[in-house]
Amino acid sequence: MNTAKIKSTAKQGLILALSRLKKNTEGRKVILCFHSIRPNAPHSSIHPDHFDRMLGWLTQCTDVMEVNALLKSDRTGNPRPAVAITFDDGHKDNATLAMPIALRHGVTFTVFITVGVVERNPRAVNRFKSVLRQDTADFDVLTWDDAASLVEQGFSIGSHTWDHPMLSHLSDDGIDFQLRISKEFIEKRLGLRDIGMCYPYGKFGRNVDRRVARLTEAAGYTYGLAVEHRRIREHENRFLIPRFIVNSHTIEQLKRQVEGEEDFHGWISRSMPAALARRLSPTDFSEAEDAEPPLCARSPDMFD
Repeated sequence: MNTAKIKSTAKQGLILALSRLKKNTEGRKVILCFHSIRPNAPHSSIHPDHFDRMLGWLTQCTDVMEVNALLKSDRTGNPRPAVAITFDDGHKDNATLAMPIALRHGVTFTVFITVGVVERNPRAVNRFKSVLRQDTADFDVLTWDDAASLVEQGFSIGSHTWDHPMLSHLSDDGIDFQLRISKEFIEKRLGLRDIGMCYPYGKFGRNVDRRVARLTEAAGYTYGLAVEHRRIREHENRFLIPRFIVNSHTIEQLKRQVEGEEDFHGWISRSMPAALARRLSPTDFSEAEDAEPPLCARSPDMFD
């Protein structure tokens, strides 16, 4: 039996076992991570109609709120899960397609932009094309005007670094540069403060660690979001907040994530020995071979 088959069989067995347990959603807080909702996009995209159905279920069965509000909220005794919706990378369809759908449902979300790509920096664009393993033409990126429109409508913009590196692979200075330069551009272009960070790739112990979290706090961010499929615990490290990735999920799969039947993913991921994790998911430990090294030094002409 190959590795993919073993993982799939184990996952289905755990889901079946956990589905038989009594659900307890009291005080539950989760963050969902989307990427694109452009029809037929090749990278982590779902159809706008399906996103609409997902928001229909979420607004009916959960309390949808912005990330900062969710992190600050006291959900003690509340039986409805609290959910924050986020988008990574900075796809243009986040503004042109996702925003109108969200507004119809009366909710907002946060978009974490890869700032060098939004700036149309040629080096950052070429690097991002490689890390996404797709042609640049398949990635229609937000403009700063798009980002401003989102902010005007009550949505939030955060940083996804300058050019999407695996931060835990960089030196302290390299990490600090990626964090600070992206934050400076968001402040300059949009006039924002209180900016959140969403770590590229984001898996704890693989692409992000406590050193990255410490430097994120030092750079002045309000929080840092990782990828770990589980709820947010009480007294969670504010700079290592877990999220669920949402791709082409059915409503039932989304429900399992929100209500807790897939939290075991997070606990397994955190406790798995590095050697085993590297064998099961080698791409979690290395970027595309043709990707340029991430930018780790300021250029004098970075601001126009």
